Amino acid sequence: HHQPDVDAAFHRSVGDPILVLTLMVLWVCATLFHEFGHAAGCHYGGARPGGIGVGILIFYPAFYTNVTDAYRLDRRGRLRTDLGGIYFNAIFIVAMFGLYQATGLPSLMVFMVLNHLQILQQLLPLLRLDGYLILGDLVGVPNLFAFVGPVWRRMRGKPDDDKAAMHQALRPRVQVLVTAWVLIVVPLLILGLTMLLIRLPLYLATGTSRALQYGEVAWNAGGSGQVGVLLMAILSMLILLVPWVGGTAFAIRTGRRITRLVVKLRARRQARPHARHRKRSGRWHPPKAA
Repeated sequence: HHQPDVDAAFHRSVGDPILVLTLMVLWVCATLFHEFGHAAGCHYGGARPGGIGVGILIFYPAFYTNVTDAYRLDRRGRLRTDLGGIYFNAIFIVAMFGLYQATGLPSLMVFMVLNHLQILQQLLPLLRLDGYLILGDLVGVPNLFAFVGPVWRRMRGKPDDDKAAMHQALRPRVQVLVTAWVLIVVPLLILGLTMLLIRLPLYLATGTSRALQYGEVAWNAGGSGQVGVLLMAILSMLILLVPWVGGTAFAIRTGRRITRLVVKLRARRQARPHARHRKRSGRWHPPKAA
């Protein structure tokens, strides 16, 4: 019987600029409070947390906490640091439930539902989300992405290098888990990024068009004195234009990495010209004596 109430809260919140603005403020506060949880877990374990900042994750801004010092803790301490954010999410949800009981604001109910979804999202072992860090600390491998190259080389049958030796040094069960993670997560990330890049021009064009529409709404709301609509329109414009910043940064980083890779491959080929000649001719003849 609770489902109609949730649906009604969603519809009412979407249609009211003040409630949407309240929902955005709550979302930012909950995300920041999530980072306080990581810092608190790090401190409780005996390590010293660093600062909390904002960065761009692929295309969108995200908070982060410097908990590098937690790597000197034992597994229990690292897991406490990893799970601290989700624990603080739960505390925030309980506080919002009490506030909802006192005020009845529908945006609070919507926020509680979305915050539960955010917790599930954080548990995914993708990118640098909490689930990725939790899985790494559970298996004792803090940087799972470092094993993508070794697993790929072994699948292609290439000779082992130093990183492959590092992969073989893992316990057999951990090797299986790391290999399974690479074979599942990396194709999903490649597929997701490919689809995102294909659809990106349409997303950016739609976002720019909507931002211009919200600019007109903000202009009209400012002239008529509708403060709530004005603030909502300005925030909507900023949110819609943020992917341009993230997309530009992502393109620059990707271009630099591709350039470095091309330069590295060219240098490697130029360093072995005789080896390439012998490979093409199939036989090497020693130079004749004068």
